[in-house]
Amino acid sequence: MFELHQEVVTIVDNVVVKYFITDFSQPVIVSFACAASSLSHSEIAAGHSPWSYDFWKKNGINVVAFASIDEENWYQSEALSDFCDQLRGWLAPFPKRLGYGYSMGGFGVAAYGNQLGLDHAMLFAPATSTDPRIVEWDTKARSRTAERGLDWLGPMNDSIHCRVPLTILYDPLYELDRRHVRRFEHQLQLDLMPMPGIGHSVPESLLKLNMLKSVCLEFAAGRIDRAAFFSKLRKRRTLYIYFQQMKNAARRRNSKKAQRVIHYHRLRWSLKNLNKIRQHKAEAKDRRKLLAS
Repeated sequence: MFELHQEVVTIVDNVVVKYFITDFSQPVIVSFACAASSLSHSEIAAGHSPWSYDFWKKNGINVVAFASIDEENWYQSEALSDFCDQLRGWLAPFPKRLGYGYSMGGFGVAAYGNQLGLDHAMLFAPATSTDPRIVEWDTKARSRTAERGLDWLGPMNDSIHCRVPLTILYDPLYELDRRHVRRFEHQLQLDLMPMPGIGHSVPESLLKLNMLKSVCLEFAAGRIDRAAFFSKLRKRRTLYIYFQQMKNAARRRNSKKAQRVIHYHRLRWSLKNLNKIRQHKAEAKDRRKLLAS
């Protein structure tokens, strides 16, 4: 059973779980970290928290946060499945059990959502599987499976069996994410919030637009203000990644006219925002180093 007002860390096979509970009468967030936010054993020993844990705790919201250890293991673990069976009973007293995840974390939430008894989940650009037998079109998935030695023989090899109502934020112009999200179309309670032109970097883009905090807190409170969300989203045209993704989308459609228009506006924006471009390239370089480590 949960201990109140205590930070508790548990290692379950190759996954770290950290929780902080303040009030059983309030909702609880169950978050799963993306691959780039995996933690090493030394980071865990030093007190580092799984992705999003600090945000929810700081805002006074009950949180149970998962992260893979050392590598992107895609939460493939029989021990983790057994732990989630136990955790379901611990989560039962809360009025609402809410899932939150990004990319590999989105997979984790959807894969274990039924087992955890979640009432709703908000996913950012979720993957549905990286089993090459299931998503043969995902070339990144195939290479990752080979590199990490994942066999995908366990019961949690595909997240589309999720019956939890889902709110998904994603870029429909980013082909891999669009195809993964399309696999959830059988969901009876599916709320799609498209963000064209931001690529796979949903939370990073929301953060740069000063939207991430409000979206997360509104979700935790039970309702996202869609009108305000899409109104603020128009400012994505101030992001460097927007022009990159729109140009890539035009290239895939083989639309020369669209490419010329986007190139013109990208050039104008670039001349006014050289510092933003340098910052974006530096951040991209840091992400590549992190993923390669």
